[in-house]
Formats: sequence, structure tokens, C-alpha cells
Amino acid sequence: MKKKLINLENIKEFIVDKEFYKTKNMIISPNVNDYLKINGIKTVTQDTPKEECIIMRIEKILKTDFKITDDSILKKITTKVEEAIKNGY
Repeated sequence: MKKKLINLENIKEFIVDKEFYKTKNMIISPNVNDYLKINGIKTVTQDTPKEECIIMRIEKILKTDFKITDDSILKKITTKVEEAIKNGY
């Protein structure tokens, strides 16, 4: 699988609630590590596929920002988003 370079231009795409989601398919530039440290952002290493990371991030946003805690509602929303992503919405 192709590795993705993470730099200061794209790092914010992978940060949710002061957590940076790092996978084994990422190459992290040195200045990103400094940025994370300076801004108090925790690195979360994940060996899960990109699709699962996206769903996990969506669930975290729904719980944190929208205060949705009902598992059935979370499942409905994440399933709908997952389908939309697969269909190129």
C-alpha cells in the first residue's frame, strides 16, 4: 500500500479532539512532531484500515461535538456515511 506523507499542510485532516490518528501507512515529517508537541496533541497509533479509522473518527465527532451517545443512532449515522463514501457521494 502506498504511504502518505504527513506534513504541516495536511496534518489537520487527521486530528480530532486533540488526537492525531496515525497509521502504519503514514510518513511523518519532523516538523509535524514538533507541531503536535507544541499544541498538546496526543498521537494515537492505529493499525486499522483507513475506512475503519474514518468511521471511528466520525463516531468520536458525533459523541464529542454533537453529544450523540445512543449506539443505535451512532450506527445508523456511520452506516449512512460509510455508504455515501463508498458510492462517491
